[in-house]
Amino acid sequence: MKETVESQTAPAPGRRFVLVDALRGIAAVAVLFHHLLFNSELQVTLWKVLPFWFAEFCHRGAYGVQIFFVISGFVIAHSLRNVRLNPKAVGTFMLRRQLRLDPPYWTVLFLTVASLFVERHVSWIAQKHIPTWTDFLTNMFYVQNITGNFCIMGVSWTLCLEVQFYLVFILLLLAGKLLTRTAQAAATVSFALVMLVAVISILIRRQEGWYLDAWFIQWWYYFAGGAMCYWAVNQARFRIPLVVFMALFAVMALLHDPFPMYVGLATVLLLFVAGLKDKLTTWLDYAPLQYLGKISYSLYLSHLLVAVYVLRFGYRITHTNQGAAVFWFFLAGAISIVAGHGLYLLVEQRSIKFGAKFRPAQSDGTAANGKKNGTIVEAMKGLQNA
Repeated sequence: MKETVESQTAPAPGRRFVLVDALRGIAAVAVLFHHLLFNSELQVTLWKVLPFWFAEFCHRGAYGVQIFFVISGFVIAHSLRNVRLNPKAVGTFMLRRQLRLDPPYWTVLFLTVASLFVERHVSWIAQKHIPTWTDFLTNMFYVQNITGNFCIMGVSWTLCLEVQFYLVFILLLLAGKLLTRTAQAAATVSFALVMLVAVISILIRRQEGWYLDAWFIQWWYYFAGGAMCYWAVNQARFRIPLVVFMALFAVMALLHDPFPMYVGLATVLLLFVAGLKDKLTTWLDYAPLQYLGKISYSLYLSHLLVAVYVLRFGYRITHTNQGAAVFWFFLAGAISIVAGHGLYLLVEQRSIKFGAKFRPAQSDGTAANGKKNGTIVEAMKGLQNA
């Protein structure tokens, strides 16, 4: 097979996608500020005292989720670039992803449930729903959205979708391999399948009240946009289809849901341009953003639990005092970051190391010589680290 990787897409060994890490950090902080403003009794007071532009940023911060979804597709496409696909590889990949996601998630899930029981003995806190064992188990395995059980952690709905993304994506790649005889053809079919589902997804997109809210399909176009962007950076033949998809993305955003969709589209476009310019390992390489990117998953998981209690305690002491409200707002943000750092060091970092022991079988590189191979395509090998 003729090698088609553009030479500029391969960074030096050991380099990270610092742009991706920075975007993770930005997305995590955006979601954090959104919840700091909208999840306490101080909300009305903060709206009065915060500058309009800052309050609006907090309001729009919820759309950091769209950034996370696009990045996730980009990174997962990278992580599967050399995998020898077969049913065993699917199982190994999903096991590795769950070992990466579960320990930090389960830690915060347990702490959240414990906090709900503690609240029952605090007279000035409004009583909340106490999860049943069914609630707890469905939340543990990311199916509470589907089963309709109580969602214990407010941020966990996105993790339910992420797990669906991973499984659907690798099954589409496996289908591409099984339907073809060469790695090059498998890449084409896999790209086409991912794009087809993405077009269906963007045409039906998320609408309030839909019974499909619990399923991946209404959000898939964000994840697929990231994955197709990764492939297009590494193979020129996928660039025109990606541009066509982004044009559809822009039109649908303009017609229906501009801001969140434009956030997702801008993320795809930024990654695409950075990849073509060989800037994935240099753009936004600033220590604070890299630090926030490193702890972004732990921060995302833990911030709501921490911030709500800090803000609630603050309101209990100072009520609607405007200056105090701003103090509690930023204190809650700072403590949330500290908590995210602690969760990263104590749990997430260890789960990453443990999960790294489970690697799907890798390609032996024969696809470059035109031999049949289980990998999606040898030409997608270019980038080194995600």
